[in-house]
Amino acid sequence: MGGNTLEAGSLVAKAVHWNSVGRAKRWHAPPPIAQAEELTFRVWHVVCGDVRVEDPSPTVKLPSGLRGKERIMSMHPKHIDEVAHNTIVAEIARQALVDYYEEANGDNGDNLEGPSDGEDSEEEESASESEDSL
Repeated sequence: MGGNTLEAGSLVAKAVHWNSVGRAKRWHAPPPIAQAEELTFRVWHVVCGDVRVEDPSPTVKLPSGLRGKERIMSMHPKHIDEVAHNTIVAEIARQALVDYYEEANGDNGDNLEGPSDGEDSEEEESASESEDSL
């Protein structure tokens, strides 16, 4: 039995990997049925949970310069909707920005307590002052 060992509690998903269709942007095809092995993937980030795909149609066409279109069409390719693609790209950029900000500020996301400089927040100070006056 091959593969990697994952730590207990790791987030995983079972899925079938789809292949890119040549140089056709945002076109993917499932593997042939004989090769459609369900794999377990480790999930690092969920970028988009509901990716809308489109079947080939008169308005959703494979690129004109793509070779072997008949063979590709027999693979039942799907095209990732442009809005879904843009949503995915924007979310990846947003997550990269958050990661950069956290690294630059030394925050790994574990600090859920509030200010880390040892000083109380204004709300805590006013609450303690009102308790002292009682």
